[in-house]
Amino acid sequence: MGLALQLCTVRFLGTFLSDPTDVPIVVINYLATQLEITDVASLALYRTSETRWEHTALIRQQYGYRDFNSQPEHWRLVRWLYQRATLSAESPSLLFDLATARLVQRRILLPGVSVLARLVASVRERAANRLFQVLCQLGVKTRYAQKLSPA
Repeated sequence: MGLALQLCTVRFLGTFLSDPTDVPIVVINYLATQLEITDVASLALYRTSETRWEHTALIRQQYGYRDFNSQPEHWRLVRWLYQRATLSAESPSLLFDLATARLVQRRILLPGVSVLARLVASVRERAANRLFQVLCQLGVKTRYAQKLSPA
């Protein structure tokens, strides 16, 4: 039951819960019905057992889940965010949501909310600074060209 619960939460939420039994009772009952388990009281023991850590390792291995900072996936996410921030005027919250969906789709375990929010903010700032530099260089070149051209 514990393994099924962890598998469902990582697939749905994109991360393992610190307390794998901290899910709505409706979910527990639904899984118990599917697995034909009548006694769900054993979940209280699962919460503190070492088995839950073995299950997370097994799920990572069998289903290919990777850590957020694993390479080259982290670098690919940063590059993807940079391209989106450079080419569009998407809000930070939209970029955050898109990054979350991308991570879940690619089976990369989600970091804490603040970690991903800081990443999105730093990438947006870097893209804005780059745009500002390009515009400034264009402005300088244009003014320089105007000074050289005969009036």
